Amino acid sequence: MLLVIVFRRKGWCLVNFVKVNKEIAVALVGAANDGFGMAGLKPEPVGVTIRPRTDHMITSLIGFVGKYCGTIALNISQDAATFLAGKMLGDGYSASHGEILDGVSEIINIIAGKAKAVLSAGEYVIEKISVPTVITGKRYEIGLIKGMTSVSMEFQLPDTSLLEYRSQFFSVSISLIKV
Repeated sequence: MLLVIVFRRKGWCLVNFVKVNKEIAVALVGAANDGFGMAGLKPEPVGVTIRPRTDHMITSLIGFVGKYCGTIALNISQDAATFLAGKMLGDGYSASHGEILDGVSEIINIIAGKAKAVLSAGEYVIEKISVPTVITGKRYEIGLIKGMTSVSMEFQLPDTSLLEYRSQFFSVSISLIKV
C-alpha cells in the first residue's frame, strides 16, 4: 500500500510518498503517544520509512511472539533520554546512566504493550513480548530477514528548547513477519 503522509508545521508541509503498512504506522503513533505520555509529553510524527533507524546512541528493543513475530525498537539520543528521565523522575532530578536506560526501557515497554494490543485487534496477532534489551553506541544496523514488514516512524519531542535540534528527534520501528 502506498501511504501519502502530509505533516503540517508552521506554514509549510512535507509530503512523503512511502510504501508502508498503514495499520502498523497508525499503531506506532498511538503507542508512542502512550509511552511518552508517561513523561507528560506528546511527540509529533514528522516522517516515516520502511527501515529501522539507528541514528542515535541508544536503542531499546522488545521482541514480539505470536502469529506474527519480530521486534519493536526505540532509537533516541543520549540528551533526549536524559531529558525524558528527568521528566519521568521529576524536573530538576539528575538521573544516573542506569536510571536513564531504565527510563528508556520503561517507555519502550509501554509502547510495545500498546502496539501489541492495537495490532492484535487486527491481522497482526502478537501473543507475548520480551523484556527490553538496550543497545548503546554507534555504528550498528538492525538487520531484517526477507519478507519482514517494517515501519519506522520518526517523531519530534515537544517542549525541548534545552536540547540541540538533532536530539529533539527519535524513532520507533516495528518489524514483523508471519510465522
